[in-house]
This record gives sequence, C-alpha cells and structure tokens, in this order.
Amino acid sequence: MHDLDNVNVFYGIGQRTCQLTYNYQNMTGSGCMEKHGSGITDFGGLLIEKLNDIGMMIDLSHSNVQTALDAIEISEKPIQISHTTCDALYSNPRAMPDVVFKNLADKGGVAGITQMRTFMTLERYGMVELYFDHIMHAINVAGIDHVGIGSDRDHRRLVVTDEYLAEMQREQGERFDIRRVPLYFEELNSPRRMEVVWDKLLERGLSEDDAEKVTGLNFYNHYKNLIG
Repeated sequence: MHDLDNVNVFYGIGQRTCQLTYNYQNMTGSGCMEKHGSGITDFGGLLIEKLNDIGMMIDLSHSNVQTALDAIEISEKPIQISHTTCDALYSNPRAMPDVVFKNLADKGGVAGITQMRTFMTLERYGMVELYFDHIMHAINVAGIDHVGIGSDRDHRRLVVTDEYLAEMQREQGERFDIRRVPLYFEELNSPRRMEVVWDKLLERGLSEDDAEKVTGLNFYNHYKNLIG
C-alpha cells in the first residue's frame, strides 16, 4: 500500500487528479472528520513529490486544515480544493479558514465553493444568498483568479423522496440529521443552476470577465497549466 509506483498505474489508465484524503486518517494525512488527525505524513510528502513529478493534480477537499497547509507548502505545483466553503462565515468540518485560501492562492491554486447547503446553514429555505456570500468572501481573501464553482453534485433536479432519505442515511450513518435535508439550495436545484450563479455574481458586482473566471475559466486555466 506504500508503493508509490501505484501512481504510475493510475496515471496510465487516465487518472489526472488525486484527492489526498477523504474524511478520516490515512497513510498520507488526515481528513476533516478526524478528531486527532495528523498533518501530511512522511509518506504523504513522498506522494506529493511523486504526483508533482508525474503531472497529476492534487485535491485537498476533505483534508483537515493542517494537512491542507502542509500539502500547499510541500507541493511545487499549484493545488486545488475542488469543493469547500469558508470557515470564517460558517464553521463546519468541510470548511477551510482564510489562511488556507490565502496560502493556496499565493502558490497559484484554485478553490471551488460547494453548493451543499448544510455546509453554510441549517435553515432550509430562502438562504441561497449565503452561497454567494461564501464565493465573495473567498474572492476577497484569495483573489478573483483563485476561486471557482465546486458544486459537489450533478445537474439533476433532486426531489426529497423516501429513497433520497434512505440514501442519505446509508451515507451518513450516525451523523444523519433530518435538519440536513435537503442538502441543496432549491434555487440551485436545476440543470440551469449555472445561469442563476452567473446572474447572482453580476448582482454582487462582478464584471462579466470576472464572472467568467469564477464560473469556469479559473479551473480551466488550472487544468491547462497542470495537465495540458
């Protein structure tokens, strides 16, 4: 399991992004739900170097704060946090503090702001403006070239059914909380949600050029820079 040559195997079959952790501790570092987790381990440092060398992007979503800070410092190439929120606005295990956004941006990385409602509020309805508060806060901290959309869901319209609730219970186990239903903002629960995002960003004062960066161009440039 400590064989770094496995990176070559996954790269060879087409993988181009590696998330260093999920929610808990692994050999690389610590996830965001680990109460007594580490930062990047010795093996994790070697893995980051290997990923840099082979040209695979590094994703820090689900990492804890120390793991994220360590990885940003160690990596010689820009890193992404594909789906997160701002701890300064609403503290939860999946959020990142300002220092992570700033350090990420200082080294050329990009952070995507997720559309998961429960990472921003437990109020169920009429709270979509909070999502744009998180986007604008991230822009203020990291800069317009380092923030994107990290929806963390596909473009289906979801409906809360018994099947939907059962799926959430299976995924979350003892952490399941009915207040977290639904996971989404209803205003963004549509295949046309990016039109809503575009219009809201303009309402918040972004120019069309800057809205273009946030809604896709920043991540496009990040991918182009790292994997061509």
